[in-house]
Amino acid sequence: LLKQMIKTVNNGTYEDIANVVNLNYFAKEEAVSYIIGNPDAMRYNYNNYMIYHSRKDGKAIIIPIDNDRCFGILKDWNVRNGLKEEEIFGNDSSNDKQRNNLLNKTILSKNDNECKTMYYDFIMSIAKSDWVKDETFNKYYEIAKKSYPNDYFSLTDKTHNLTFSEYMSAKLAVI
Repeated sequence: LLKQMIKTVNNGTYEDIANVVNLNYFAKEEAVSYIIGNPDAMRYNYNNYMIYHSRKDGKAIIIPIDNDRCFGILKDWNVRNGLKEEEIFGNDSSNDKQRNNLLNKTILSKNDNECKTMYYDFIMSIAKSDWVKDETFNKYYEIAKKSYPNDYFSLTDKTHNLTFSEYMSAKLAVI
């Protein structure tokens, strides 16, 4: 399934890709990845995801993992100022122009398609939701802080991070 998916993504059309990749799920995953500014995602650094093939229809589902550099973390690897000003349909990766055919033939395609529309709609939906509000972030921050009492958690260390508010304000201004 993986070999066939890779061949299809590299050599096939959008319609062919839609037969081997769950594009609805992919559009959602990429929208969330864009909003949170994950520089390690498929779009920017070509890593930190797994591929699962559904038993129901055999289509690939992209599952993000290791989202530890999101929301404007700058420490040790500052990818374009925390990705806070990236365009919704920008085609840059972390170090060059986008070379990922799955992205280039779907959400970053010059042609309109259903995946691109879903991606845009998901971003707009998230941007209007409570998920981008400081109160929501702070609620989950406190849960994480209590769950990992020995780890370093700081909302004021500006040498390593943008604040959530700074990051999200800049991201929403671009959106």
